[in-house]
Amino acid sequence: MIVASNIAYQYANTQRRFEYPSFNCSPDSSLLITGASGAGKTTLLHIIAGLLVGFEGSLTINGIALQQQSARFLDKVRAQHIGIVLQQHHFIASLSVYDNLKMSCYLATKPWDHAYTMHVCQQLGIHDCLYKLPATLSVGEQQRVMQSL
Repeated sequence: MIVASNIAYQYANTQRRFEYPSFNCSPDSSLLITGASGAGKTTLLHIIAGLLVGFEGSLTINGIALQQQSARFLDKVRAQHIGIVLQQHHFIASLSVYDNLKMSCYLATKPWDHAYTMHVCQQLGIHDCLYKLPATLSVGEQQRVMQSL
């Protein structure tokens, strides 16, 4: 459950201020964020993901208030409650796709489940990519690897 109320954000050293309408999104529903280029869609997503701090208003995810939390706390919330597919992919270039997936579990302090990972990768059509380096994958394959997390 996401509950956002009176969210506003202003980047340092700019006059640009983003103000967002209040909204609720229950676990069984979807939320569509639309707007013109530069309207602040990515900024809002970064706030919801706990990647931007110092916003005004209140934001709770699964009953956890995100405002005024430490970076360490927000890392734990992201690892347990938030899935992010970034526009740019962030892999460790020297590790295979498989090792990148395994490393993400380690960094999120989640148990590694080889069988589950193989199942998800099979479903996403990337099982043949697991032992390749990320740079050898197409953008679509990289996107699907990120979705498998």
